[in-house]
Amino acid sequence: MATTVPARRIDYLTGESLARRQGQRTVFARDLLNTLRRRELDQVAAKLSGEIALAHRPLVEGEHVSGVYRQRVMLASRWFAMIDNGLGFQRAVATSAGTARRQADLKSRAFQRSDRMES
Repeated sequence: MATTVPARRIDYLTGESLARRQGQRTVFARDLLNTLRRRELDQVAAKLSGEIALAHRPLVEGEHVSGVYRQRVMLASRWFAMIDNGLGFQRAVATSAGTARRQADLKSRAFQRSDRMES
């Protein structure tokens, strides 16, 4: 008998210690969505770093970002602008493709504050 998509998702989350079963119920880890977003961001940053041979420089919340807009990076949760500052690249939360392209200097609030996982 084939398992359903929701059952496979729960199995995956359980295997990753992001959920646990309690009888017929499933209890999800605290801050699950932010944990999944952080993992996706880290994976994409590592992939981009390898492809473009530039180091990823994570932002600090509220940090001013300046550099050259290089590309749009689409993720499951939102899209980011990849900014090359000459020493590496940073990802800045962008509001629209036009905004990112027109501004050489982006102010961005870093996604880092929600990247922190509390135990």
